[in-house]
Amino acid sequence: MSFDFLLTENGITVDLSVLKDLVGDDIDSIRSIIELFLTTMPPSIEKMKQYDDQKDWENLFKTAHTVKSSVSVIKVDELYDAVVGVESKAENRVELDSIRPMIEFIALKYAIAERLLKKELQRYWPNS
Repeated sequence: MSFDFLLTENGITVDLSVLKDLVGDDIDSIRSIIELFLTTMPPSIEKMKQYDDQKDWENLFKTAHTVKSSVSVIKVDELYDAVVGVESKAENRVELDSIRPMIEFIALKYAIAERLLKKELQRYWPNS
């Protein structure tokens, strides 16, 4: 059985080709990086919501900047652009009203990616 580096559901694609380019066929590294993504994204999204509520634009910028690194390796349709948008708006203190809908969009896209990634991990490592 081979690991699928292009996962698709409901018109959403999770592209793991950058991850494959980074680690090659080291399947243990691929698994570790995916698991790290799955454990760090939910708290990061919650932090972005919290910082938006607090109007703490500096920490929102920093969190979005960190998230941007993750979503540049595990690519999800439109997710990277939304994170870059939050990062830019928070850093430049512009269009601040549009940040919350962007964070909600990020959460929605992440939820689909999470489901796809967990399904692939379960398929490849059924006993974990």
